[in-house]
Amino acid sequence: RLQTILRKSIVFVTHDCSEAMRLADRIAIMKDGEIVQLSTPEQLVLSPANDYVAAFTRDVRRAEVLTVASVMDHTASAAGLTGPTIQARDKIVDVAGPVLGAKDPVRVLGSDGAAIGAISRNAVLAVLLSGTARAHNHS
Repeated sequence: RLQTILRKSIVFVTHDCSEAMRLADRIAIMKDGEIVQLSTPEQLVLSPANDYVAAFTRDVRRAEVLTVASVMDHTASAAGLTGPTIQARDKIVDVAGPVLGAKDPVRVLGSDGAAIGAISRNAVLAVLLSGTARAHNHS
């Protein structure tokens, strides 16, 4: 929000991975003065560049980082789905209630408001039950 208001790039240095995941749209993880991965919070959790990055992100709560877009079924047809809709950019933690409470998969809308796929209860449950990247990487 500050970046939007100030129209400036902001560099924030922290050793708290959870804090970085909440605040940043891009994160650089460094080791010995070198950047080992520069990615979005989602990509750091889903595709760590190496064991160092995986260890750094292992305790991150996946549902608070992953968006609907990262776990939805992009090939699923949203035609005929009449229940609630959610945005692809929404975090899993924020849509868990409506998706888990829906009888059918929930339509996912892109930034233009058009349906781009659907997300199932099972997809949301998989993220919620995995808990952290540590749980996901070892299951």
